[in-house]
Amino acid sequence: MRPALWIVQLLALLPIPLPALSRERSRLLFRLGPARLSPCLLAPVAALCLWAAPLSAQHGDDGRGVWDDDTEGLSERTTSALIRQIDRDLYACYKLGEVYYFDCYRQTFRKAARSLNGQRDYRPAFDAMKLCETRVGAAVDANLDPTQQRQRAGFATYAAIRPEATGLLRRTTLAVVEEAETVLLRAPSPAQKPHFQKIAQALNSTKVLLRAAVLDLRLWLKRQI
Repeated sequence: MRPALWIVQLLALLPIPLPALSRERSRLLFRLGPARLSPCLLAPVAALCLWAAPLSAQHGDDGRGVWDDDTEGLSERTTSALIRQIDRDLYACYKLGEVYYFDCYRQTFRKAARSLNGQRDYRPAFDAMKLCETRVGAAVDANLDPTQQRQRAGFATYAAIRPEATGLLRRTTLAVVEEAETVLLRAPSPAQKPHFQKIAQALNSTKVLLRAAVLDLRLWLKRQI
């Protein structure tokens, strides 16, 4: 037996639970059963199906996150890293210009949610970030300005909204951030409270920056008079 085939057949015998297979992969495996595949091909097909299922689950195909009981739980390291990420990304948004703020905010919330995906003890924080991403994103998509080019900052690009929609987007963002803060401050366990309070404070920076942008605009208008 060739070494490569022997290794693949050995992988197929590993004790990976069959429920991890998606429905589609299960159907494929059973359709391509002994009647249609030679014995030397059954092991590679089984191994590929079993290996692909955990990879798919890791990325959360349904967009709702994947939650692992074996994660390390709450930690100062995870919380501090998330707060630094949010602060850094929000400040980058502030420098883009008002019509680009909100798509940048949407991507900031999405990135924060992804960093928490799979960490069960941070599930309320994940939900808060997804709430912000979804609500702000829907408002951005409804008010895009097709006449403006996308703005690049680092490795990301951001879409512009129509200038007349900035007031609506500002109100939408302030409202959903306050709602997300409420979710975080109602942490279900005492152990989560100090972590989620810090994350809520980081989210509050969104409101501070939006109000600072309004103040900057008013100062600019005064200078023009």
